Amino acid sequence: MNFFVVLVCVSLLVSSHFVDAADLIWAADFSRAKNSKEAGFGDIQYQRGGGGISHGAQIPVIKHPKLGNALNITLKRNDERWEALPPNGPAHNIKDGDEYYFRVDFVLGNNFPIGGRNPWCLVNQVHQGSNSGSPPIEFDIHDNAIWVRGESTAYNKRLGSVERDKVYKLVYHVKFSSSSSKGLLEVWLNNQKVLSGFRPPCATVRGGPSYWKGATMYCDPK
Repeated sequence: MNFFVVLVCVSLLVSSHFVDAADLIWAADFSRAKNSKEAGFGDIQYQRGGGGISHGAQIPVIKHPKLGNALNITLKRNDERWEALPPNGPAHNIKDGDEYYFRVDFVLGNNFPIGGRNPWCLVNQVHQGSNSGSPPIEFDIHDNAIWVRGESTAYNKRLGSVERDKVYKLVYHVKFSSSSSKGLLEVWLNNQKVLSGFRPPCATVRGGPSYWKGATMYCDPK
């Protein structure tokens, strides 16, 4: 199998001991890093209050008491997104028929808005090739739970309750398809399988190759 791995403190993280080295495609390395670039990430995307997306700033690495070294992604008032993408490679070129596993370890900060009533506040996503429309796979925090949603309203599945200041290991397996009848999505949360054999009712490859936004915090600025 093919694996991507990231660790984040969200305020989000990635660990290289998830799989055998032969199966691991990419993992961020926070052992000596001071920021996202030194940890091995590529493009960093930042957006504030509905404005355009900026590039080039770095996300700091901190020593978290529960995660160890991790990215510290923080949204200030009217901020909309901070996203750290893996470097160019397989994660940027996901095609019809590809099959991957992804892992993100994260902790929600003490002021993270976990109780919102079905807004959007993403902690991970796979984006379609097209710049328009919502992602086919996004992991949202709302209603005191983590959910997986696609194309805004195509589906929204509750995966489990969440609380602040607790470590979560999110692993998901995707068989990518340009057809809504042939894709597959499975999810594990803290080693428990919480979604099995699910076929997303939307294409997971659309408008060109899909790509993984490895470390994400993207929330409704309202």
